[in-house]
Amino acid sequence: MTAGAHSPIVRRGATIALAVVGVAVVVGLGLALLLRPSTVGTTGHAASASAPAGRVSTSPVVGPMSALSGTPAPTPGASRSAVLDLSDRSAYQFVSPTGNIICRMGPSTVRCNAKDRSWSPPAPADCEQAHDDIALGADGKATVVCHTDSIRQPMTAATIPTLTYGTAVKMGDVLCISQSNGISCAQSMTGDSIFLARERYEVNTH
Repeated sequence: MTAGAHSPIVRRGATIALAVVGVAVVVGLGLALLLRPSTVGTTGHAASASAPAGRVSTSPVVGPMSALSGTPAPTPGASRSAVLDLSDRSAYQFVSPTGNIICRMGPSTVRCNAKDRSWSPPAPADCEQAHDDIALGADGKATVVCHTDSIRQPMTAATIPTLTYGTAVKMGDVLCISQSNGISCAQSMTGDSIFLARERYEVNTH
């Protein structure tokens, strides 16, 4: 048999090999997407067309803060000179420059409240009390707080230290930063974070 007689078989073999490689690549990409870790975030605005306001979204989140907000998560490496480290204290409270948002910090915890807001977070399971505060708890998780007390009592915005824009405060593993568009806090160990503004809120969990 001549060399020309073998060429159709060789071409068919090469075509089959390329097809097998192509299928393997597609399967590999599919497995990578299925095994990719995801982050769950609750926000006061829709993260996408399929995630209505106040609902749980499974959209990927870049870092501790949702990419949707455009608000970078506070990190100890950013503007170190503007970070107030109060880790040696047992508690600390601060208010936003507008006086609208108040936060109370403890050892690696923070709880915040926005007095004037256009949003209302969904109630936690079995909660029949107020649930308008959001927090990073002692377990490091971001959550909506079911409560009967108020972090605004007995102190008011007039007597609590103001956290000026661009300034951050740190207690243990929690860092909060004041920006013109709101207050954001992140837990460095768990990656969870919260964000409060008059127009929206975020509870980002990992």
